[in-house]
Amino acid sequence: YDVVIDATDNVTTRYLISDCCVLLGK
Repeated sequence: YDVVIDATDNVTTRYLISDCCVLLGK
């Protein structure tokens, strides 16, 4: 997905998604 929608309050998951976005250049 080009747009990542973070609908979780889980901090670990939020940072994990953020790291993935950085790695993918998003």
